Amino acid sequence: MERNIGLAEFIQQLRQELNKAILASSNEDLKFDLGPVGLELSITAERSVDASGKVSFMVIDAGMEGKRSAATTQLIKLVLDPRRESAPNERVSISGTDVSGER
Repeated sequence: MERNIGLAEFIQQLRQELNKAILASSNEDLKFDLGPVGLELSITAERSVDASGKVSFMVIDAGMEGKRSAATTQLIKLVLDPRRESAPNERVSISGTDVSGER
């Protein structure tokens, strides 16, 4: 079953995962600075059929990519440089335990 996820929701979920890693590192001796986060995503741009004509950007599940026509799929690259609002000039540090299958 295909589940579309909006680009904003995808980035929000990524933010939540990074926040979990930051919180998990609070008692760790070894920490890593969080540098730029590079993402490469396949997306579709879908225009609303109602009067608003709003365009939505939906991230394509890797398993569903072959089921979309090449004409409607775009590859985008984003580089995010996570910073805390309270300390925008400081690097963020994270650490955590290994997760099986993690790369």
